[in-house]
Amino acid sequence: MSQLSKYPALNNLEKQTSVPKAYAVLGLGALYFFLIVLNLGGSLLTNIAGFVIPGYYSLAALFTANKADDTQWLTVSGRVNLGDDKTCAC
Repeated sequence: MSQLSKYPALNNLEKQTSVPKAYAVLGLGALYFFLIVLNLGGSLLTNIAGFVIPGYYSLAALFTANKADDTQWLTVSGRVNLGDDKTCAC
């Protein structure tokens, strides 16, 4: 889990709480999963995971000089949005 060391927020959390970064990330992931399963803010959490995060990374990719990341993130964002329309029971 040395890849987690490049995030300063996780390094600060580990120093303050003495909890390893890997455990903190796994714990937050488990909390997120259980909040969705128990439907405690499930709509908000799934909208964040499905639209806000891909949208943010798509916009960030557009402002870089590399065209490959533009294609990747716009494809991911498009698939998420199209998939949502097909599953809508409106």
